[in-house]
Amino acid sequence: MADQTPTTEQLAALVAGELGPDEAAELRRRVGADPRSARLLEEIERIAAFLVEEPSAQPAADLVRRVQRSFGGSRPGLAEALREGVRRVIAALDFDSRLPDAALGFRGTAEAAQLSFSCDDAEIDLELTPAGERVWLVRGQIDAEFDQPPTVELFESDGPSPLASAHADQHGGFTLEAPEGTHVLRVTLDDMMIEAGPVLIP
Repeated sequence: MADQTPTTEQLAALVAGELGPDEAAELRRRVGADPRSARLLEEIERIAAFLVEEPSAQPAADLVRRVQRSFGGSRPGLAEALREGVRRVIAALDFDSRLPDAALGFRGTAEAAQLSFSCDDAEIDLELTPAGERVWLVRGQIDAEFDQPPTVELFESDGPSPLASAHADQHGGFTLEAPEGTHVLRVTLDDMMIEAGPVLIP
């Protein structure tokens, strides 16, 4: 029987030091036989290094939770940005108006949805509204300090190329059109690259 491909959670636990010696050795053997897993492990190790460098870095268990939101495949420009000293940060989902606990606080239409993501340095608010057959309008607001207008890109969760991109205005506002599906939003501003997800449309 062929080895199963390691999951992102397993690789994150390996980087966090949460596996026993035998389990870690076996997982590294499987990674060595799978080039895609090896690339993903390298990416997770980079994320972990940046989290450790942040003053607010959390214990190892929190690393596992945060890396799980990083979605595996490498995106265009990611390796280059990391080499140039750009920090990669994962923004966690704080609010989704479609969840039962959020219903009372959401003042929108039945078709629209609101999502909020945050990390230590930024908040990203999204509003999703229908724009056609299986196409949605994504209006966003970036609350962060920046010198140059942020670049915003939307990827499929496992896709290598952006489905849509835009430059935010001087106030951090932007608009994209996106198909239905599970996506990741990347915001690049100055020396920081933020990835927020999953962005579920609709």
